[in-house]
Amino acid sequence: MAYHYLQLAFRSLKRNPFYSIISIVGIGIGLCAYVLLMNYTRVEKGFDNFHADKDNIYRVESYFEKNGQVTDSWPTSSFGYAAAMKNEIPEVKEAVRIDNYDCERVVRFENVKYREPRVVFADSNFFSFFSYPLIQGNAREVLKEPNSIVISESAARKYFGNSNPLGKILHISTIKKNYDCAVTGIFKDFPANSTLQLNLIMSYMTASQWEQQTWYMHQAYTYVKVDGGQAAKTIERKFPALAEKYKTEAAMKEHKWGIHLVPLVAIHLNPAKPYELETKGSASAVRMLFVIALVVLVISWVNYINIFISRALERAGEIGVRKMAGAGIGHIFMQFIAEALVVNLLSLLLFFALMATVISFAPSAFFSGWLKEPFIWQVTAGTFIAGTLITGGIPAMILKSLNTAQVLKNKMSFRSGLGNGLRNGLILFQYASSIVLIVSTLTVHKQIRFMQSQDLGISTGQTLVFKAPPKSEDHYEDRMLQFAESLTGISGVTYVTQSSAVPGVMAGYDMANRRAGDPDNTNKLCQMIRVDYNFLPAYGLKLIDGRNFSKSYPTDTLETVILNETAMRLFGFHSASEALNGNIHLEGHGDKRFRVIGVTSNFHLESLKENYRPLVLLMYNPWKWIDNQFVSIKLGTASVDQVVNRVRNEFRSHFPESSFDFFFLDDFYNRQYQQEMLYGQIVMYFSLLALFIVCLGLVGLSSFMLLKRKKEIGIRRVIGAGIFDILKILNTHFLKLVLLAVCIASPLAWWGMHVWLQDFAYRTSVGVLEFLGATAITLLITIFTVTCLSFRAASVKPVNSLRYD
Repeated sequence: MAYHYLQLAFRSLKRNPFYSIISIVGIGIGLCAYVLLMNYTRVEKGFDNFHADKDNIYRVESYFEKNGQVTDSWPTSSFGYAAAMKNEIPEVKEAVRIDNYDCERVVRFENVKYREPRVVFADSNFFSFFSYPLIQGNAREVLKEPNSIVISESAARKYFGNSNPLGKILHISTIKKNYDCAVTGIFKDFPANSTLQLNLIMSYMTASQWEQQTWYMHQAYTYVKVDGGQAAKTIERKFPALAEKYKTEAAMKEHKWGIHLVPLVAIHLNPAKPYELETKGSASAVRMLFVIALVVLVISWVNYINIFISRALERAGEIGVRKMAGAGIGHIFMQFIAEALVVNLLSLLLFFALMATVISFAPSAFFSGWLKEPFIWQVTAGTFIAGTLITGGIPAMILKSLNTAQVLKNKMSFRSGLGNGLRNGLILFQYASSIVLIVSTLTVHKQIRFMQSQDLGISTGQTLVFKAPPKSEDHYEDRMLQFAESLTGISGVTYVTQSSAVPGVMAGYDMANRRAGDPDNTNKLCQMIRVDYNFLPAYGLKLIDGRNFSKSYPTDTLETVILNETAMRLFGFHSASEALNGNIHLEGHGDKRFRVIGVTSNFHLESLKENYRPLVLLMYNPWKWIDNQFVSIKLGTASVDQVVNRVRNEFRSHFPESSFDFFFLDDFYNRQYQQEMLYGQIVMYFSLLALFIVCLGLVGLSSFMLLKRKKEIGIRRVIGAGIFDILKILNTHFLKLVLLAVCIASPLAWWGMHVWLQDFAYRTSVGVLEFLGATAITLLITIFTVTCLSFRAASVKPVNSLRYD
């Protein structure tokens, strides 16, 4: 019996190869798009799922309250949190710290040296706490001793080749000091779906006692293991009392300290916070991509159903005869399921061909070994079964409801009520979905262009930036002065400046400062940036009032600061002129006053996803950990390649022990928008796929419609209708549906994009042009498709059309 139904299905497909191909191609593309996007959303939502205790691991994130208002919220904690929480809060079963400050360090083994990102200190239980596998070494022993280091397998190959690295010494250079660490273990490179991405991990025992115990600086990641969410809430309630016991420094003491315990598996899609190491995803983007995946798939199913409904009368006669011959509902249902099964099977073959092609260009992190990935097979199988039942079941239900006598008496026409409402409704769904996708694409790209075109208040063009050598190197100050002088002598170099931050890198650190004369409990958190005399002119910063740092004023290196507008207002100054010669107290310096000598316009160090932050620029270096980590070179019109080569040569001659790694600032700054660019590309590509599938359906539907109206077209031509009149009649029906779809889709598209845009502090709006553009694109595609097919039918001689039966 099953074989019989399959025979009938193949016979039906062979009788109508044109419509069959349209259905197969549409469903194949829709299935491919759906599986690709579902896998992408799975990866984004599945970060850190590989850890054995993933459901019980939380990151301790700090926040500070003053007068009932949260003033700051960070993903970090102080070094002292872990031990105190473990010892004094019973609900904390285990804790581990990672020092994430200044984690880019120069690493050297003999003559091999690199500037390595993500080199951190971690507690000795790091590898027993998390599920990162060790290739060599014991998880509980590798970080137990001071001056021990565990390296990734990639780092092992880079520094040691094929030789065994255990016991060998790596020289680690930082701003503060150098460390000689013995390799005690090798870990497998962290998987792509890990929020932490570390290259080398030093024992926390190597750091100073102050760094291990202080409750002062919040520059560590602290993770805890607890027994579920209720225990996490209990810990959050108990923490403020613990903080009152240990916070002894003046900074932030007047604030109430609190914590949020964030589940490890939720970190990746949570909104980004200051001082986070990881590249974050977007929960709203993931939700929207899931919706897009579903819409593209359903559009492909709708094509099949629509073409079937359009051919319903041909099949209705067949079904009528079969019902008169005694065929039951079950037999009819099985016949259409068999046809849908064959179409979906052939679509499945196309799906595998498309997947193999697409994945060859896709990031390996998302589709590596996809044929062995259970999720891919589960989604493919589930979607195949659902598609077969839906595309076969709906047509069967429509036809089984027909009145057999009416069908056999030929009392039903192509434009009768049979399925007409459903057919138009499905076309309306396809158009509305396409319009939403087009509006989304245009809005995403509009937001990216908006961010990239905004005046940052700071010049990033023609700027070469590289990390300064570690200050721990011998005769550092003298060598830096000589190096800077050598750079100014290079043709094409207009400015050389050093600073602790550059655009695209978060400023030094937050410090609690206050205006002179204000009470001690009125400290304001500001970001501190150490600069030199050339920073303002090199970066084109505008002074609203006052002056730049100058060698003519020796005290500038000791007791002066420059504020941006946001900091000026934060300290209670109403204007730049009022701020000039005003005084502020910097954290950790008691009653010492620092005089304001200038106020700059606000400028963006971070992306436009963030608001302006209060910034304090100073030449004085009150904190050894805030140093001039970056050297920026403003270039003129000379050959960039020649300038880069000369700078590299000068660097190597002055700092042969260090690694020269540079970047161009405008490109570096725009990397902050990589996630949005990727999202925009995905939305655009899948919007085009959706439009292509809609076009396929439109071609099939229009072709069948013209075939059924061939005689009507001939009669109209005979009574004097021109080709343009015929085209107008044939296009009108679809154009009405497009305009109705615009009315339905517009509020949905506006709401979706409005929600997405809330992730940005500086954002564009969903404007009229996006809706007009989406409408125009949909109308043009419809008119072009229908007109091309209709023109041929309308051009046929009426006598030939009237012969059609």
